[in-house]
Amino acid sequence: MRGLSVLNLAPGTQFLDVPGARVAYDILIPSQGPIVGLLVLVNGYQRPRSDYRAFRKRLAAVCPQVATLSLDNRGSGETELLDSRSADGPLGPLEGQKFMDQMAQDVVSLATAAKTTLGLEQMVLLGISMGGMIAQSALLGEPELFQGLVLVSTTSGKSNPKAQAEFAPWPKDFEGMNARMSRYFGPKFLKSNPLLVEMMSRNMLKSVLQGGSDDSSRRQFLATQAFDVSDKLHSFTSPTLILSGDEDHIMPVSNAHKLKELIPKSSLHVYEDVGHLLLVEAPDAFVQDVAVFLGEYFNWKQNHS
Repeated sequence: MRGLSVLNLAPGTQFLDVPGARVAYDILIPSQGPIVGLLVLVNGYQRPRSDYRAFRKRLAAVCPQVATLSLDNRGSGETELLDSRSADGPLGPLEGQKFMDQMAQDVVSLATAAKTTLGLEQMVLLGISMGGMIAQSALLGEPELFQGLVLVSTTSGKSNPKAQAEFAPWPKDFEGMNARMSRYFGPKFLKSNPLLVEMMSRNMLKSVLQGGSDDSSRRQFLATQAFDVSDKLHSFTSPTLILSGDEDHIMPVSNAHKLKELIPKSSLHVYEDVGHLLLVEAPDAFVQDVAVFLGEYFNWKQNHS
């Protein structure tokens, strides 16, 4: 049996060795006062944990006693895959489910280590898009580990209308990348922020052109296609906050309503005129909704000054 891991709490990127990978993570600890809880952040398809940087700063201002832990999923960011098997071959649902289970276990391993290292009793898990699928899988595997769940722009599986989608590698040109990235935003945001969308498209293109993205993105894609926990969510006992944009074309809002129907202790907030990326399109409202959820269920003191 593997011994309990202890996290390195030093600032910056750290690594936790798990079967088949070295998982990159970082943890932000409150500078003053006791830590009353930890929020674990899981990002979406092919996205690094750095997407949460601004959110974590804003959250620290209103929930100063809450620590945050964020990781790079297998196939994203700085996490190193130790399995060199190529995904170019014919991979099916079983392989996709295995990869989803591995990503979920990485979250469980990190959270368990954090609980041990910090001596915590209360932890909440937040997942965006694919990260929401990973979060559901992690909670189903370890139902007592987290006391709350936040699901953002995600699905339970069966209600996802893109379940039969085919994998498409990321575009290798700006026009193609910009067109693909534009689908992630609502029309109102696209019209008001063309330069920001262009910048994000160029950053994504740069990442893709650095190499290695097609293999890892295909693995993650297959994991999302294999995901289906709709018949298990009735077992969730943790309070759950579900957030979605009504202009989400990647994970349509019908998925959020289905989650609300399936999860017993859940509440739903739908953002008007917002697409898939709540972190970008509605950052202040998103932070406030998460902060209220943390305070309502766990009596974590918020700073309203």
